[in-house]
Amino acid sequence: MKKLCNRLVILFAVLLALPVCAENKFCEVGFKAISSSEGHEGAGIINVIRDGYIPKADRIREQYRAYPENGEAYIGYNFGGEYSVNTLLFYPGLIGEDGGEFTDVRCEVLTGGVWSAVEAYFTPEYPSDTLENGCYSVNFEPVLAEGIRLIGSADYVSCSELKILCDVEEVPVMEIDDSMWIESSATPIATVTVPDISGGSRDITDINDGYIPKEGDPYSMQYDTVTAVGKNEPHEEYIGLMFGRDYEIELIEFTEGGNFWDGGWFADGSMRVEVNIDYNWIVTDFTVTPDYPNSNNREDFLPDYETYTIRLDNPVKCRGIRLAGKAGGEANFISCGEFRVKRVEEKQEIVETAPETEIDTENGEIAENVNKYSYIYIIFAVIILAVAAGVVILVKVIKTNRTKTK
Repeated sequence: MKKLCNRLVILFAVLLALPVCAENKFCEVGFKAISSSEGHEGAGIINVIRDGYIPKADRIREQYRAYPENGEAYIGYNFGGEYSVNTLLFYPGLIGEDGGEFTDVRCEVLTGGVWSAVEAYFTPEYPSDTLENGCYSVNFEPVLAEGIRLIGSADYVSCSELKILCDVEEVPVMEIDDSMWIESSATPIATVTVPDISGGSRDITDINDGYIPKEGDPYSMQYDTVTAVGKNEPHEEYIGLMFGRDYEIELIEFTEGGNFWDGGWFADGSMRVEVNIDYNWIVTDFTVTPDYPNSNNREDFLPDYETYTIRLDNPVKCRGIRLAGKAGGEANFISCGEFRVKRVEEKQEIVETAPETEIDTENGEIAENVNKYSYIYIIFAVIILAVAAGVVILVKVIKTNRTKTK
Protein backbone atom coordinates (compact mmCIF):
# COMPACT_ATOMS: atom_id res chain seq x y z
CA MET A 1 0.00 0.00 0.00
CA LYS A 2 2.88 2.35 0.78
CA LYS A 3 4.32 1.68 -2.68
CA LEU A 4 0.96 2.54 -4.24
CA CYS A 5 0.79 5.82 -2.32
CA ASN A 6 4.34 6.69 -3.30
CA ARG A 7 3.57 6.04 -6.96
CA LEU A 8 0.48 8.24 -6.76
CA VAL A 9 2.51 11.05 -5.25
CA ILE A 10 5.03 10.76 -8.10
CA LEU A 11 2.17 10.74 -10.63
CA PHE A 12 0.77 13.87 -9.00
CA ALA A 13 4.12 15.64 -9.33
CA VAL A 14 4.47 14.60 -12.97
CA LEU A 15 1.00 15.83 -13.81
CA LEU A 16 1.79 19.18 -12.25
CA ALA A 17 4.89 19.45 -14.40
CA LEU A 18 3.18 18.55 -17.68
CA PRO A 19 3.11 21.55 -20.01
CA VAL A 20 0.39 22.09 -22.55
CA CYS A 21 2.24 22.70 -25.77
CA ALA A 22 1.48 25.83 -27.74
CA GLU A 23 1.74 25.81 -31.52
CA ASN A 24 1.95 28.19 -34.45
CA LYS A 25 -1.48 29.42 -35.47
CA PHE A 26 -2.72 32.24 -37.68
CA CYS A 27 -4.11 34.86 -35.30
CA GLU A 28 -4.83 37.95 -37.41
CA VAL A 29 -8.58 37.48 -37.04
CA GLY A 30 -8.24 38.31 -33.34
CA PHE A 31 -6.15 41.47 -33.76
CA LYS A 32 -6.93 45.06 -34.69
CA ALA A 33 -5.68 46.01 -38.15
CA ILE A 34 -3.78 49.31 -38.27
CA SER A 35 -2.27 51.44 -41.03
CA SER A 36 -0.79 54.83 -41.82
CA SER A 37 -3.87 55.90 -43.74
CA GLU A 38 -6.88 55.19 -41.51
CA GLY A 39 -9.65 57.51 -42.64
CA HIS A 40 -7.99 58.21 -46.00
CA GLU A 41 -10.68 58.50 -48.66
CA GLY A 42 -9.01 56.15 -51.15
CA ALA A 43 -7.69 53.58 -48.69
CA GLY A 44 -10.63 51.18 -48.67
CA ILE A 45 -11.78 49.02 -45.76
CA ILE A 46 -8.85 47.93 -43.64
CA ASN A 47 -10.45 44.73 -42.35
CA VAL A 48 -10.10 43.13 -45.77
CA ILE A 49 -6.48 42.35 -44.79
CA ARG A 50 -7.72 39.97 -42.07
CA ASP A 51 -10.88 38.49 -43.61
CA GLY A 52 -9.23 35.19 -44.62
CA TYR A 53 -9.95 35.65 -48.33
CA ILE A 54 -7.02 35.61 -50.75
CA PRO A 55 -8.20 37.34 -53.96
CA LYS A 56 -7.06 36.63 -57.46
CA ALA A 57 -4.52 39.01 -58.94
CA ASP A 58 -7.08 40.84 -61.07
CA ARG A 59 -9.63 41.36 -58.31
CA ILE A 60 -9.58 44.88 -56.90
CA ARG A 61 -12.26 44.76 -54.24
CA GLU A 62 -10.31 42.72 -51.68
CA GLN A 63 -7.38 45.02 -51.10
CA TYR A 64 -6.42 47.95 -48.92
CA ARG A 65 -4.16 50.89 -49.69
CA ALA A 66 -1.87 52.25 -46.99
CA TYR A 67 -0.87 55.82 -47.84
CA PRO A 68 2.21 57.38 -46.24
CA GLU A 69 2.20 59.33 -43.00
CA ASN A 70 5.26 61.48 -42.31
CA GLY A 71 6.94 60.03 -45.38
CA GLU A 72 6.36 56.33 -44.64
CA ALA A 73 3.48 53.94 -45.13
CA TYR A 74 2.75 51.06 -42.80
CA ILE A 75 0.26 48.27 -42.33
CA GLY A 76 -0.02 45.73 -39.53
CA TYR A 77 -1.75 44.80 -36.29
CA ASN A 78 -2.16 45.90 -32.70
CA PHE A 79 -2.56 42.76 -30.58
CA GLY A 80 -4.24 44.23 -27.51
CA GLY A 81 -1.90 42.10 -25.40
CA GLU A 82 1.48 40.36 -25.56
CA TYR A 83 1.97 37.48 -27.99
CA SER A 84 4.91 35.48 -29.28
CA VAL A 85 5.17 36.08 -33.04
CA ASN A 86 7.60 34.75 -35.63
CA THR A 87 6.20 35.00 -39.19
CA LEU A 88 4.14 37.27 -41.43
CA LEU A 89 2.58 36.27 -44.75
CA PHE A 90 2.19 39.42 -46.84
CA TYR A 91 -0.15 39.18 -49.85
CA PRO A 92 0.28 42.34 -51.93
CA GLY A 93 -2.59 43.90 -53.82
CA LEU A 94 -2.49 45.40 -57.29
CA ILE A 95 0.62 47.36 -58.22
CA GLY A 96 0.29 50.17 -60.75
CA GLU A 97 2.28 53.00 -62.23
CA ASP A 98 1.16 55.27 -59.40
CA GLY A 99 2.36 52.95 -56.63
CA GLY A 100 1.34 49.89 -54.69
CA GLU A 101 4.61 48.63 -53.18
CA PHE A 102 7.34 49.69 -50.79
CA THR A 103 10.51 51.19 -52.24
CA ASP A 104 12.20 50.02 -49.04
CA VAL A 105 10.61 48.00 -46.27
CA ARG A 106 11.34 46.79 -42.77
CA CYS A 107 9.44 44.82 -40.14
CA GLU A 108 8.79 46.43 -36.77
CA VAL A 109 7.32 45.09 -33.53
CA LEU A 110 5.65 46.99 -30.72
CA THR A 111 7.16 46.32 -27.29
CA GLY A 112 6.55 48.47 -24.24
CA GLY A 113 4.64 50.92 -26.41
CA VAL A 114 7.67 51.52 -28.67
CA TRP A 115 8.08 50.41 -32.28
CA SER A 116 11.48 48.92 -33.14
CA ALA A 117 12.85 47.04 -36.15
CA VAL A 118 13.58 43.31 -36.08
CA GLU A 119 15.96 41.41 -38.35
CA ALA A 120 13.55 39.88 -40.83
CA TYR A 121 14.01 37.86 -44.02
CA PHE A 122 11.66 38.10 -47.00
CA THR A 123 11.09 35.00 -49.13
CA PRO A 124 11.28 35.63 -52.01
CA GLU A 125 13.43 38.73 -51.72
CA TYR A 126 11.32 41.90 -51.78
CA PRO A 127 10.29 43.12 -54.31
CA SER A 128 9.79 40.18 -56.63
CA ASP A 129 8.01 39.79 -59.97
CA THR A 130 7.12 36.18 -59.22
CA LEU A 131 5.32 34.97 -56.10
CA GLU A 132 4.81 31.21 -56.15
CA ASN A 133 2.19 31.26 -53.39
CA GLY A 134 1.00 34.79 -54.02
CA CYS A 135 2.75 36.10 -50.92
CA TYR A 136 5.98 37.04 -49.21
CA SER A 137 6.97 35.04 -46.16
CA VAL A 138 8.52 37.40 -43.61
CA ASN A 139 10.49 35.39 -41.04
CA PHE A 140 12.27 36.48 -37.87
CA GLU A 141 13.28 35.14 -34.48
CA PRO A 142 10.27 34.63 -32.15
CA VAL A 143 9.62 37.78 -30.14
CA LEU A 144 7.09 38.78 -27.49
CA ALA A 145 5.29 41.83 -28.84
CA GLU A 146 2.13 43.92 -28.56
CA GLY A 147 1.91 44.63 -32.27
CA ILE A 148 3.62 44.23 -35.64
CA ARG A 149 3.79 46.14 -38.90
CA LEU A 150 5.51 46.41 -42.27
CA ILE A 151 6.73 49.96 -42.82
CA GLY A 152 8.75 51.86 -45.38
CA SER A 153 8.83 54.48 -48.10
CA ALA A 154 6.04 54.29 -50.68
CA ASP A 155 3.57 56.35 -52.66
CA TYR A 156 1.11 53.87 -51.23
CA VAL A 157 1.21 50.17 -50.36
CA SER A 158 -1.45 47.77 -51.57
CA CYS A 159 -2.31 44.76 -49.40
CA SER A 160 -4.95 42.10 -49.97
CA GLU A 161 -4.17 39.94 -46.91
CA LEU A 162 -1.71 40.05 -44.01
CA LYS A 163 -1.51 36.84 -42.00
CA ILE A 164 0.47 36.42 -38.78
CA LEU A 165 1.74 33.29 -37.06
CA CYS A 166 1.77 33.30 -33.26
CA ASP A 167 2.86 30.66 -30.76
CA VAL A 168 -0.46 30.18 -28.96
CA GLU A 169 -2.77 27.49 -27.69
CA GLU A 170 -5.96 29.23 -28.84
CA VAL A 171 -6.54 31.82 -31.53
CA PRO A 172 -7.50 35.08 -29.80
CA VAL A 173 -10.99 36.46 -30.35
CA MET A 174 -11.20 40.17 -30.95
CA GLU A 175 -13.79 42.29 -29.20
CA ILE A 176 -16.09 43.25 -32.03
CA ASP A 177 -16.45 46.97 -32.57
CA ASP A 178 -19.95 48.33 -33.03
CA SER A 179 -18.71 50.00 -36.21
CA MET A 180 -17.84 46.63 -37.78
CA TRP A 181 -18.97 46.58 -41.38
CA ILE A 182 -18.96 43.20 -43.07
CA GLU A 183 -19.45 43.96 -46.76
CA SER A 184 -15.76 43.64 -47.62
CA SER A 185 -15.74 39.88 -47.03
CA ALA A 186 -19.16 39.25 -48.60
CA THR A 187 -20.05 38.07 -52.10
CA PRO A 188 -21.99 40.58 -54.23
CA ILE A 189 -25.13 39.35 -55.98
CA ALA A 190 -27.51 40.86 -58.52
CA THR A 191 -30.16 39.85 -61.01
CA VAL A 192 -27.76 40.86 -63.77
CA THR A 193 -24.09 39.93 -63.40
CA VAL A 194 -23.13 40.54 -67.05
CA PRO A 195 -24.49 43.98 -68.01
CA ASP A 196 -23.56 43.77 -71.68
CA ILE A 197 -24.42 47.33 -72.70
CA SER A 198 -23.72 49.07 -69.39
CA GLY A 199 -21.88 52.37 -69.36
CA GLY A 200 -20.63 51.56 -65.85
CA SER A 201 -17.83 49.37 -64.58
CA ARG A 202 -19.49 46.04 -65.49
CA ASP A 203 -17.69 44.58 -62.44
CA ILE A 204 -20.14 43.74 -59.68
CA THR A 205 -17.37 43.66 -57.07
CA ASP A 206 -17.32 47.46 -57.30
CA ILE A 207 -20.38 47.55 -55.03
CA ASN A 208 -18.29 46.41 -52.03
CA ASP A 209 -14.79 47.57 -52.91
CA GLY A 210 -14.67 50.07 -50.04
CA TYR A 211 -14.93 53.21 -52.18
CA ILE A 212 -18.09 55.32 -51.90
CA PRO A 213 -18.52 57.37 -55.10
CA LYS A 214 -19.33 61.06 -54.87
CA GLU A 215 -21.34 63.37 -57.07
CA GLY A 216 -19.17 64.18 -60.08
CA ASP A 217 -17.33 60.84 -60.09
CA PRO A 218 -17.37 59.01 -63.45
CA TYR A 219 -19.93 56.29 -64.05
CA SER A 220 -17.11 53.78 -64.20
CA MET A 221 -17.16 53.96 -60.37
CA GLN A 222 -20.64 52.41 -60.23
CA TYR A 223 -22.35 49.20 -61.31
CA ASP A 224 -25.61 49.14 -63.24
CA THR A 225 -27.67 46.30 -64.65
CA VAL A 226 -28.67 47.52 -68.09
CA THR A 227 -28.72 44.76 -70.70
CA ALA A 228 -29.86 44.46 -74.27
CA VAL A 229 -32.51 41.95 -73.22
CA GLY A 230 -33.67 43.43 -69.91
CA LYS A 231 -34.44 46.90 -71.27
CA ASN A 232 -37.29 45.67 -73.44
CA GLU A 233 -39.97 45.03 -70.81
CA PRO A 234 -40.75 45.93 -67.18
CA HIS A 235 -39.43 43.54 -64.53
CA GLU A 236 -38.05 43.34 -60.99
CA GLU A 237 -34.39 43.25 -60.05
CA TYR A 238 -32.28 42.89 -56.91
CA ILE A 239 -28.78 43.71 -55.70
CA GLY A 240 -27.08 42.80 -52.44
CA LEU A 241 -24.59 40.59 -50.60
CA MET A 242 -24.26 37.01 -49.42
CA PHE A 243 -22.14 36.18 -46.37
CA GLY A 244 -20.01 33.19 -45.49
CA ARG A 245 -22.06 32.60 -42.33
CA ASP A 246 -25.07 34.02 -40.49
CA TYR A 247 -24.82 37.57 -39.14
CA GLU A 248 -27.35 39.61 -37.22
CA ILE A 249 -27.89 42.60 -39.51
CA GLU A 250 -29.25 45.95 -38.45
CA LEU A 251 -28.31 48.43 -41.17
CA ILE A 252 -27.63 48.93 -44.88
CA GLU A 253 -25.93 51.97 -46.36
CA PHE A 254 -27.00 51.98 -50.00
CA THR A 255 -25.19 54.45 -52.24
CA GLU A 256 -27.02 54.55 -55.52
CA GLY A 257 -25.13 54.66 -58.80
CA GLY A 258 -25.88 56.83 -61.78
CA ASN A 259 -29.38 58.08 -62.54
CA PHE A 260 -29.36 57.89 -66.31
CA TRP A 261 -31.89 59.30 -68.75
CA ASP A 262 -33.34 55.80 -69.18
CA GLY A 263 -33.01 54.24 -65.71
CA GLY A 264 -30.83 53.32 -62.77
CA TRP A 265 -33.24 53.23 -59.80
CA PHE A 266 -36.05 51.29 -58.13
CA ALA A 267 -39.31 52.64 -59.56
CA ASP A 268 -42.59 53.77 -57.99
CA GLY A 269 -41.68 53.19 -54.34
CA SER A 270 -41.24 49.46 -54.94
CA MET A 271 -37.88 49.07 -53.17
CA ARG A 272 -37.96 46.45 -50.39
CA VAL A 273 -35.43 44.69 -48.17
CA GLU A 274 -35.11 40.91 -48.29
CA VAL A 275 -33.00 38.72 -46.01
CA ASN A 276 -31.78 35.20 -46.68
CA ILE A 277 -32.74 32.79 -43.90
CA ASP A 278 -32.10 29.09 -44.46
CA TYR A 279 -31.58 29.95 -48.16
CA ASN A 280 -35.04 31.48 -48.50
CA TRP A 281 -35.53 35.17 -49.26
CA ILE A 282 -37.91 36.84 -46.79
CA VAL A 283 -39.17 40.43 -46.85
CA THR A 284 -38.41 42.45 -43.71
CA ASP A 285 -39.63 45.86 -42.55
CA PHE A 286 -37.34 48.88 -42.59
CA THR A 287 -37.10 52.64 -42.48
CA VAL A 288 -34.99 54.64 -44.93
CA THR A 289 -33.32 58.04 -44.52
CA PRO A 290 -33.68 60.21 -46.53
CA ASP A 291 -36.96 59.08 -48.03
CA TYR A 292 -36.45 57.03 -51.18
CA PRO A 293 -38.38 58.64 -54.08
CA ASN A 294 -41.74 57.12 -54.98
CA SER A 295 -41.37 57.92 -58.64
CA ASN A 296 -40.15 56.74 -62.01
CA ASN A 297 -38.80 60.09 -63.16
CA ARG A 298 -35.04 60.70 -63.31
CA GLU A 299 -35.27 64.23 -61.87
CA ASP A 300 -36.65 62.88 -58.59
CA PHE A 301 -33.57 60.68 -58.06
CA LEU A 302 -30.87 63.24 -58.83
CA PRO A 303 -28.13 63.88 -57.90
CA ASP A 304 -26.14 60.71 -58.59
CA TYR A 305 -24.49 58.72 -55.80
CA GLU A 306 -26.87 59.68 -53.02
CA THR A 307 -26.54 57.49 -49.91
CA TYR A 308 -29.63 56.03 -48.23
CA THR A 309 -29.43 54.66 -44.69
CA ILE A 310 -31.75 51.67 -44.44
CA ARG A 311 -32.36 50.49 -40.87
CA LEU A 312 -34.19 47.23 -40.23
CA ASP A 313 -37.10 47.61 -37.79
CA ASN A 314 -35.80 44.50 -36.03
CA PRO A 315 -32.25 43.17 -36.52
CA VAL A 316 -32.31 39.86 -38.39
CA LYS A 317 -29.86 36.96 -38.29
CA CYS A 318 -29.37 35.99 -41.91
CA ARG A 319 -26.97 34.62 -44.51
CA GLY A 320 -27.52 37.43 -47.01
CA ILE A 321 -29.37 40.68 -47.62
CA ARG A 322 -30.54 42.48 -50.74
CA LEU A 323 -32.65 45.32 -52.10
CA ALA A 324 -35.30 44.34 -54.60
CA GLY A 325 -38.03 46.04 -56.56
CA LYS A 326 -39.26 47.23 -59.94
CA ALA A 327 -36.36 48.26 -62.19
CA GLY A 328 -36.71 51.91 -63.19
CA GLY A 329 -36.72 54.03 -66.32
CA GLU A 330 -37.45 53.21 -69.91
CA ALA A 331 -34.58 50.69 -70.00
CA ASN A 332 -35.68 49.02 -66.75
CA PHE A 333 -32.46 48.75 -64.75
CA ILE A 334 -30.98 49.65 -61.35
CA SER A 335 -27.57 50.96 -60.26
CA CYS A 336 -25.35 50.87 -57.18
CA GLY A 337 -22.25 52.82 -56.18
CA GLU A 338 -21.60 50.99 -52.89
CA PHE A 339 -23.51 48.51 -50.75
CA ARG A 340 -22.47 48.51 -47.10
CA VAL A 341 -23.86 46.27 -44.35
CA LYS A 342 -23.53 46.66 -40.60
CA ARG A 343 -24.07 43.86 -38.12
CA VAL A 344 -25.30 44.14 -34.55
CA GLU A 345 -22.60 44.71 -31.95
CA GLU A 346 -21.39 41.47 -30.44
CA LYS A 347 -19.26 41.90 -27.35
CA GLN A 348 -16.83 39.08 -26.85
CA GLU A 349 -13.97 38.74 -24.43
CA ILE A 350 -10.46 38.59 -25.79
CA VAL A 351 -8.95 35.18 -25.15
CA GLU A 352 -5.59 35.91 -23.60
CA THR A 353 -2.64 33.72 -24.50
CA ALA A 354 -1.67 31.51 -21.58
CA PRO A 355 2.02 31.47 -20.68
CA GLU A 356 3.71 28.13 -21.04
CA THR A 357 5.02 26.09 -18.15
CA GLU A 358 8.74 26.69 -17.92
CA ILE A 359 11.30 24.39 -16.34
CA ASP A 360 14.26 25.92 -14.53
CA THR A 361 17.05 23.71 -15.93
CA GLU A 362 19.59 24.90 -13.35
CA ASN A 363 17.56 24.15 -10.24
CA GLY A 364 15.30 21.48 -11.67
CA GLU A 365 12.30 23.37 -10.31
CA ILE A 366 9.07 24.26 -12.04
CA ALA A 367 8.91 27.95 -12.89
CA GLU A 368 6.16 30.01 -11.34
CA ASN A 369 4.24 30.85 -14.52
CA VAL A 370 2.32 27.59 -14.85
CA ASN A 371 0.18 27.21 -17.92
CA LYS A 372 -3.46 27.81 -17.03
CA TYR A 373 -4.45 24.50 -18.58
CA SER A 374 -2.21 22.68 -16.11
CA TYR A 375 -4.96 23.22 -13.56
CA ILE A 376 -6.89 20.53 -15.38
CA TYR A 377 -4.10 18.15 -14.56
CA ILE A 378 -4.02 19.39 -10.97
CA ILE A 379 -7.72 18.70 -10.53
CA PHE A 380 -7.30 15.29 -12.12
CA ALA A 381 -4.37 14.50 -9.84
CA VAL A 382 -6.27 15.63 -6.74
CA ILE A 383 -9.15 13.34 -7.67
CA ILE A 384 -6.73 10.42 -8.07
CA LEU A 385 -5.15 11.15 -4.68
CA ALA A 386 -8.54 11.45 -3.04
CA VAL A 387 -9.61 8.09 -4.45
CA ALA A 388 -6.30 6.55 -3.38
CA ALA A 389 -6.66 7.95 0.12
CA GLY A 390 -10.16 6.54 0.30
CA VAL A 391 -8.87 3.13 -0.77
CA VAL A 392 -6.12 3.26 1.88
CA ILE A 393 -8.63 4.18 4.61
CA LEU A 394 -11.03 1.46 3.47
CA VAL A 395 -8.27 -1.16 3.53
CA LYS A 396 -7.25 -0.10 7.03
CA VAL A 397 -10.85 -0.28 8.23
CA ILE A 398 -11.24 -3.76 6.77
CA LYS A 399 -7.98 -4.92 8.39
CA THR A 400 -9.04 -3.45 11.75
CA ASN A 401 -12.41 -5.21 11.61
CA ARG A 402 -10.78 -8.48 10.73
CA THR A 403 -8.37 -8.11 13.67
CA LYS A 404 -11.23 -7.39 16.06
CA THR A 405 -13.18 -10.39 14.72
CA LYS A 406 -10.22 -12.70 15.37
